[in-house]
Amino acid sequence: MNEQGVDDVLIIGGGVIPDEDIPGLKNAGVAEIFTPGTTTLQMIEFIKSNLKRTI
Repeated sequence: MNEQGVDDVLIIGGGVIPDEDIPGLKNAGVAEIFTPGTTTLQMIEFIKSNLKRTI
């Protein structure tokens, strides 16, 4: 996403992601990776804090 200049899309991921893969995903444009143990509230708060409103 970063290479294509896309900066208006919030991309998140989650699941069992190896720790060593997370930096590469973030460098590619993934805003956050939610690993097992992340609460729903933590995910919601991240999304609410990082959405860009265009209206």
